[in-house]
Amino acid sequence: MGTYTRADIRSAIQAAAQAVTDAGAAHLASTFYRDWRRERLADTDTDTARLPSVSTICNSDTARYDTWRAACADAGITPGLYRRSGDGAGSVARYDRDAFRTALREAAAAMGEPLTERAYQDWRAEQSRQTPSPTLFTPRKSSPYESWSAACQDAGVETHGAQPQSYSTADIRAAILAATATRDDLLRICDYKTWREAQLEAGATAIPSVSAICYGESAAFESWKAARLDALLSEHFDDEAE
Repeated sequence: MGTYTRADIRSAIQAAAQAVTDAGAAHLASTFYRDWRRERLADTDTDTARLPSVSTICNSDTARYDTWRAACADAGITPGLYRRSGDGAGSVARYDRDAFRTALREAAAAMGEPLTERAYQDWRAEQSRQTPSPTLFTPRKSSPYESWSAACQDAGVETHGAQPQSYSTADIRAAILAATATRDDLLRICDYKTWREAQLEAGATAIPSVSAICYGESAAFESWKAARLDALLSEHFDDEAE
């Protein structure tokens, strides 16, 4: 393992930050740096002698810095606040409602529902592109929402502290059958989540989440298998009635 100076680390972090800028994003996470470094090491035409690993920077007993944030600060880069060229120092990115909805739905798909602010923050820290900060989901000039719960409700995402949307058994059956109709094989939970996310992106607002169907405290069914079977049986009996 090579020996790296703080100057080496600053140079590497600044180069990775430039890659973030070139990609049109504005958030330098350690995961982005790790992927960027891996790509550089795979490029035999690139001089990679001075590209320290994340563990060399901050995640080991012999690391130069206590934290990734401290390393970035020393390099003049602030994680989560690194802006694209031309935005101006200290500028605050502005987002429309679609950007908020997209971020919340992607976070919910990755972290599960109900979605907490902490879970959203953990998801956001892993993103290499700029996404709304949790502080923007509260009343302020740059936020269209009065609260975190209001933002989640607008995105069709369930969260603690918000009154969950009520769905009838018929609503759940209809959603499962609609999702089933898009597939040639058995509908799994992950398939349903993907279908639901697509419906929400298309503008739908009343699509039961998996937690509303079978995993939440007030879920209609004890398991996904039971919910799916109920929907398929209801379709079968409806066909017979006709």
